[in-house]
Amino acid sequence: MPPRERIIALNEYLFDELGFRGSRDAYYDPRNSYFNDVLDRRLGIPITLSLVYLEIGWRLGLPLGGVAMPGHFIAKWKTDDLVILIDVFEEGHIIGQFPLPQPAEARARLSWTQSASRRQILARLLSNLRAIFLQDENHARALLVAEKMVILQPNSPEVLRDAALLAYRQKSYRRAAEFLESYLRQFPSARGTDQMRTYLNEVKSIVLRLN
Repeated sequence: MPPRERIIALNEYLFDELGFRGSRDAYYDPRNSYFNDVLDRRLGIPITLSLVYLEIGWRLGLPLGGVAMPGHFIAKWKTDDLVILIDVFEEGHIIGQFPLPQPAEARARLSWTQSASRRQILARLLSNLRAIFLQDENHARALLVAEKMVILQPNSPEVLRDAALLAYRQKSYRRAAEFLESYLRQFPSARGTDQMRTYLNEVKSIVLRLN
């Protein structure tokens, strides 16, 4: 079957037969970001629905990938001579089709369609989930997500800094000290390190008192 027909067949299976759809009425419900809940409820946001789409497609041997656009996540079909962009949140709507190879300028315009790695997808998913918990002022759960982000991205200054501040806010001072020490060890000359050192001295003092 031609690529577009395969995409249509996958869309019919996922959305018509299985009943997956975008969660529009409660977009920021945390369950839309937990893969097990998405599978159970058949509701999700662009990135989690795209994950379902990709996993099914990969098992069928389809040349699919994820594209992390600013503020949105889509899927793509990519071969040596063709790119098809697919909005999974809109039930597999085909956004556009681009033949390859193309002139250098056209290829440059398509550079943003580079496939996101599994690690990048997971990092974005966790970042979304942390933002949801922060919006709800559920700092305890935001910290749990931030700790997973540190495991995934131990060399990211933003991830370490945010985890440290969340741990500090939750009075998890030992964890805050660990994150701050790692941050200052890896990025001793980064902007704002003086403030981070102040926080570290404070949490170390608190930990000593607790002991």
